[in-house]
Amino acid sequence: MIKEKKHGNIAVLSLLAMFMVTFFYMLNKSGATGSYQGSHRSLFNGMLIIGEIGFNLITIISGYLLVKSEFKWRYFFQNVFYIESFNLLAVAIIGKKSGIELNSIKDVFRYFFPILNGTYWFATIFILLLLLAPFTKRIAELLSQKELKRLLITLLIIFSLIPTYVGIMINNSEAFLYYNRLIWLVTMQYLGAYIGLYGIKLLNRFWKSFIYLIVLTLIFISVLLVMNQNLTLLKTVFPIDTAYFWRPNSFFAVTFSLLIFMMFKGIKLPGSKILSLLSTNIVGCYLLADGYAASFLWKDVLKVNTVLEDTNFIWKMLASTAVVFLIGLIMTLIQTYLFKLLIKIIDLTTVLLTVKHSGGRHTKKVR
Repeated sequence: MIKEKKHGNIAVLSLLAMFMVTFFYMLNKSGATGSYQGSHRSLFNGMLIIGEIGFNLITIISGYLLVKSEFKWRYFFQNVFYIESFNLLAVAIIGKKSGIELNSIKDVFRYFFPILNGTYWFATIFILLLLLAPFTKRIAELLSQKELKRLLITLLIIFSLIPTYVGIMINNSEAFLYYNRLIWLVTMQYLGAYIGLYGIKLLNRFWKSFIYLIVLTLIFISVLLVMNQNLTLLKTVFPIDTAYFWRPNSFFAVTFSLLIFMMFKGIKLPGSKILSLLSTNIVGCYLLADGYAASFLWKDVLKVNTVLEDTNFIWKMLASTAVVFLIGLIMTLIQTYLFKLLIKIIDLTTVLLTVKHSGGRHTKKVR
């Protein structure tokens, strides 16, 4: 997420990760999951993991780039501007259709301060990660490789391995050991920082990661097929379904995220200004896909809920996802231009005030 023009492969992965997140919200907000009981229920439930892998990848990338480039606070304020301005626009345009009413100070606080209220959960956590970024980087660099590896292994055992297996009892891997999404994404950021500093020898070639990824995919599909065929029997023992592994801390989600990142890391792709610009301005895709306008967009405008039983439903879903993804990119690029314009206005105002103040003191001395 922090600019690094040298690596086009990481830029492409950032875009892919956000597309995966957008696809996840297409499934989640269009009615393809939850109460949906159609013939593709198990398939849709299994595909939910795509979005959480996307969230993991974005955070791993941020940790990887954090130790490879200088952190700039301007990037923090730029993302705050994106979130706040997008939220105001969404409230203004779609507020009434989404049932938003501003009848009290509490309502104003709720709808106009999305970061404090966690309106967009990933946006809030990402802002917190940016606030902690200088300290995260410092800790990662101060620890020896052995110490950082031990920290990572400990965190992954506590918040991934144990919850994945124990969570089968309640069909939820995020309900143990005081786990929360902030803790988890800090763990993913440290994973990215470790890879940026030391790499992973076992996965240091593209073909190695690719082969492991194919094997893991086959295992994952096999597990889902077995679960789907024996769901009635399984539910007599555990309240589990094919959506169980979708959460970001599940063993499959973590391993997929690591292998995909290492696979892209092994690709030699030169960077460009266009790739750098696009990959560092993807927050609008998330804000558009998951927010006040999400249900209206997916159901009323794109009508994804009407194609769930079509024979070519996958292509229609991908097309809808691509539309939202592109609109989100365009909106964020516009916001980037407006932010730069705002910075110029602030700089110019500061200069004018400084000149005016200096001129006043100079005039006083002459007298």
